Amino acid sequence: MNYKIYRHVPPQRLRALIPKRYHPQIIWSDLGDAEAVLLLFAQGPENVVLSSVVLRAVASLSDLNERSRIAIAGCLTAEAAKVLTGFGFRSYTLNEFSYWTDESFKRITKATA
Repeated sequence: MNYKIYRHVPPQRLRALIPKRYHPQIIWSDLGDAEAVLLLFAQGPENVVLSSVVLRAVASLSDLNERSRIAIAGCLTAEAAKVLTGFGFRSYTLNEFSYWTDESFKRITKATA
């Protein structure tokens, strides 16, 4: 799973970094004027983000001193969303697999592969 991390992003730069299809979900005024950290996970319905990927991405961040924390993903499992929330991230997705756990998603993908 590929992801990009952007640190100390000024508010005016966020619009350019976040794919346009997510813009309607975001209340830009809630983000304020502070710099942000942006986690941008691989996009597409086949790229479901599991909690292990989120933990690896967050572990690579040393000091989370940015007030605004944003995560963008095509699809998240319930555990991945909880981990992001636990670290103070607002997550935006196209298809949230909130009813799937990491384990159930792994079993389903093995069955269809």
